[in-house]
Amino acid sequence: MEPLTVEQLEELRQEHSGRLLLRAHRAFNERALRKLRKLGHTRLSMVHLTLLPHLDVNGTQATLLAERAGITKQAAGRVIADLER
Repeated sequence: MEPLTVEQLEELRQEHSGRLLLRAHRAFNERALRKLRKLGHTRLSMVHLTLLPHLDVNGTQATLLAERAGITKQAAGRVIADLER
């Protein structure tokens, strides 16, 4: 079996399931952000979408939000403060 060419390796890399899922995730977030902005939430950014899917209806503690989002408590705190503004 011959070794793969650089072009073949790049094609395989681009079609890897992890990369395809990452593209789908980014496309979903971009669409969600456009919809939120149309609803009047014009100051939201992609950073805010890090926490929004992890909010419970009755509220969620910052430490739990950070854990769910896979970010530090400090990062979650900064995003929460920005959302509150």
